[in-house]
Amino acid sequence: KRPAENETAQVSVRFHLAVFILSAGTYVGRREISRMMWKYHQSWDADMQRLLYYKFVCGQTNISSVNKALSEENATQGDLLIANVKEDYLLLTEKVLWMMNWAVENIEFDYLLKTDDDTFINVPEFYNSVPSTNQTKFYRGYTIRDALVRRNTSDKWYVSRTVYKPDYYPPYNRGNGYLLSNDLVSLVGRKGLAMKQQERMTVEDTFVAVLLSKENVKP
Repeated sequence: KRPAENETAQVSVRFHLAVFILSAGTYVGRREISRMMWKYHQSWDADMQRLLYYKFVCGQTNISSVNKALSEENATQGDLLIANVKEDYLLLTEKVLWMMNWAVENIEFDYLLKTDDDTFINVPEFYNSVPSTNQTKFYRGYTIRDALVRRNTSDKWYVSRTVYKPDYYPPYNRGNGYLLSNDLVSLVGRKGLAMKQQERMTVEDTFVAVLLSKENVKP
């Protein structure tokens, strides 16, 4: 039996920052370290405790022992979401789109940070760097410019010309940590799901940037 996805769990509070940490079922150790990082600061900062929301996002698996362990972990910690997407690196874009749409449908938030379970963040410094006001068209992170699109079919980040014709990507923020305002999360989630799966790039961070560039939004 697979762990519950918590897809209907509504939260009435409006969070200033919603953090979604991509993980996988077997990465228990990574989650333990990352969880300590976020929970520690929430424990002594009243504003952060009230205004910061975080969840780990894992994909679906058919391995019963992994599902059982995830169910037990979530029963104890209550901070896991199981996306309706198979756990597969080539489906990372699908997982992120699921995450964004879940966030828009289930919680109220001003900004969303997408990060990974092996990324370490100075939580107070980062939290204090988030704009205090609710801005729109806000897209920030470690920006890569003039990145060449990989055309070698054996490359992990291969993208065909059928999916994306230009030789260079627009400026994009690296996938280990980028911050989006609520309106952009909604836009990417909605437009991404409206596309056919074969039209979506499997490289998630550049996919987000390409969609945003079509709306004249750049880092």
